[in-house]
Amino acid sequence: MKIFYKHIAIFSVVTGIIVFSIFQLVQIAYLKKSWKLKEDITIAFIGDSHIEKSIADFSHKGILTFAQSGDNYIYTYTKLVKLLNDNTNIDTVVLGVDYHNIDKTSEAWYTSQSYINYKFPRLYPYMTFQDAKKLVEFNPWGYGKAIANLMSVQDLITNNNFVKMYGSYENTNDTMSKASLDSVVKSNYEEIPSATQFQYIDKINQLCQSRNITLILLTTPIHSTAYRSVVLDSLITNYVAQNHLQYLNYRDLKMDNTHYSDKFHINQPGSEYFTNYLLKALRNK
Repeated sequence: MKIFYKHIAIFSVVTGIIVFSIFQLVQIAYLKKSWKLKEDITIAFIGDSHIEKSIADFSHKGILTFAQSGDNYIYTYTKLVKLLNDNTNIDTVVLGVDYHNIDKTSEAWYTSQSYINYKFPRLYPYMTFQDAKKLVEFNPWGYGKAIANLMSVQDLITNNNFVKMYGSYENTNDTMSKASLDSVVKSNYEEIPSATQFQYIDKINQLCQSRNITLILLTTPIHSTAYRSVVLDSLITNYVAQNHLQYLNYRDLKMDNTHYSDKFHINQPGSEYFTNYLLKALRNK
């Protein structure tokens, strides 16, 4: 019986070593992947779906849309570090910001299991211990369940354009229905600031300052019938003023109803119109 338990112990140790070694090799493989872009790209637009669907970079030289639906600022910061390390030609970073980013309700992004399973394994290899710890504290069991996905090699094998896996322009030709146009969205916000989200805006700001990169905050258009918050708006404008940041607020930019896919996102015709409008403003600054 003692020999049996000894064999079980040895098997467990060996299995643990093998699993840990595979885990380490996968993480190293991710880190070695290049995110190198064309040398003429100097402006990176980062954030979540508001940037992802608003900046039509395919028709303009020198810009990159590096945003993905549902990204919180911990993930955005993590991705930006890697992007800037691999692309010293980037001299301007434009960060999307609006109510949903800085409100306390944004912390639901850290706790959804489907969200964790999709986002965390891909970004964990690039995260510092402190940043990973910050995420895990929101839902230890949820992130624990995602551990098995951290050893996946599917992305390493199947993605030729590796950068686009982490963020790119996503277009849609959908337009808002009449029912949606006629409805008024009520607030789902707590109208309380998320300390974590603001902490990571600070880290993004500090990262850009350390590399002499210009950081600009950008609010993209939302439909006129979407909810407006005086409280959350003042949180953003006060933060911008206190930190002496540039801020382009186009939340209320007049656009045609046909330019929206829903109350909070613009479609491809809308994004082409808005990108042209925005780049003129940026280049005249």
